[in-house]
Amino acid sequence: MTSVDTRSGRIEGIAKDGVTAFLGLPYARAERFRAPEPETPWTGVRRVDAFAPCAPQRGGMLARLGGLDPSVSSEDCQRLNVWTPAPDAGRRPVLVWIHGGSFTSGSGGSPLFDGTALARRGVVVVTISYRLGALGYLAHPGLPGVSGAAGNRGLLDQIAALEWVREHIGFFGGDPGRVLLFGESAGAMSIGTLLATPRAHGLFAAAALQSGAAENTSSAEDAARVGHHFLQELGANAATAERALSEASVEDLLGAQDRTTAALWRELSGLTYQPRVDGDVVPEPPSEAIAAGRGAAVPVVVGTNRDEYRLFLPTDGKAGSLDRAALVKRLRMHLPEPWPERAASIYVDERGLSPRDAWFAIETDRLFRAPALALAEAHADHAEAFVYRFDWASPVLDGLLGSCHGLEIPFVFANHRDAGVAEFAGSGEEADALAEAMAESWIAFAGSGAPVGEAQPPWPAHDTTKRSTRIFGAEGAAAGAASAPDDEPRAFWVEARRELGLPG
Repeated sequence: MTSVDTRSGRIEGIAKDGVTAFLGLPYARAERFRAPEPETPWTGVRRVDAFAPCAPQRGGMLARLGGLDPSVSSEDCQRLNVWTPAPDAGRRPVLVWIHGGSFTSGSGGSPLFDGTALARRGVVVVTISYRLGALGYLAHPGLPGVSGAAGNRGLLDQIAALEWVREHIGFFGGDPGRVLLFGESAGAMSIGTLLATPRAHGLFAAAALQSGAAENTSSAEDAARVGHHFLQELGANAATAERALSEASVEDLLGAQDRTTAALWRELSGLTYQPRVDGDVVPEPPSEAIAAGRGAAVPVVVGTNRDEYRLFLPTDGKAGSLDRAALVKRLRMHLPEPWPERAASIYVDERGLSPRDAWFAIETDRLFRAPALALAEAHADHAEAFVYRFDWASPVLDGLLGSCHGLEIPFVFANHRDAGVAEFAGSGEEADALAEAMAESWIAFAGSGAPVGEAQPPWPAHDTTKRSTRIFGAEGAAAGAASAPDDEPRAFWVEARRELGLPG
């Protein structure tokens, strides 16, 4: 066993396979619907050798794939996990992971995010948990002890974890001046928001956004609509809101959360629970702050998977029967005229995709790739931005999922061989080479601000002329950067987003 002193007491981790892990370590505490505060001190030595319960949730597809049991949960979820080669004065690069899950599921304690393999490569790895769903992001004037609508408690948890890292990571062999913040999906969307959050500036030196950008915040109006509907689903009104929100069981809160999402998902056309622009923690829309240079001027890696949306293909029973007319009708749910027909012209008529495949390619670009490229364009005016595309395909379902959402995670963590994910991720020498290339790139980025490790091909920073994009695929370390891949659909989305009032 190995011990370390923290501000709240002495902790004891567990050493195994050349790495010392400290698991389920509290970084803050918080009463329901209140901002986080420093964790409660303890006496004696606290064993931190097991993952803590996750935040209350139903659990999502990737959470279940990662071995997370959503039935083992607790509102006391402000916990983090640290893996280190040694808790010494080593001043190693630090990689801090924010998990995804649509802001409603997931945990930093998922075995999918085990940091052992990365830590063996000479870095310190931290994964964090934070409040989710209504408990993390509901905004309503009736919230107990809160002035105004509030609603960014999950984001404040993330900031509290980063402050804990800044204060303590030196005791775990890490360098607080070389912190890479990396995350996937809602984790990457969180990072896009943290880039524009003044309270988070200075807490990380680089950021890697995997399948998420800086466009997932709610307006005050949308957040209020969710809050009022949630209260109705809970069977409360303005007069009884504070008591209802304080006394409701977690199961009742999750039920109201689910029913609110079902009722409003089409109206809001986005995630129901997410950070919101509140004029305080998030002063303005993150994409606007970044474009104006008011974001954190740190280098970023931003990228997407080639077939993100195909993760949802097995649950879309009607996709296989789509014809061109039905595809256009579907697109009208998300795009105003004339964009549905123009999208069909590019993806079906010009690129030759079937209507089914065109649907998943369009949603991949609309929800993931176009926002990622917009972030790269905006951020590149103020700091270096490096763009990637992940092309490795999952072998499950005879390759039906392609390079779907979340597939890159076990390669970044070099956990692709682990039980529970090996079948999903794939195996063999090419998979090993891909994991080595991605893990070494992220480690190099944490150490130097440039994501190019030893024996890696060049990865030029993004510019508006070449739009260099690092391709991570079957070639592993041998794959280099392509110049402006898939430029025709990119140009389509730039034009469409401009007319829709979205960042270019």
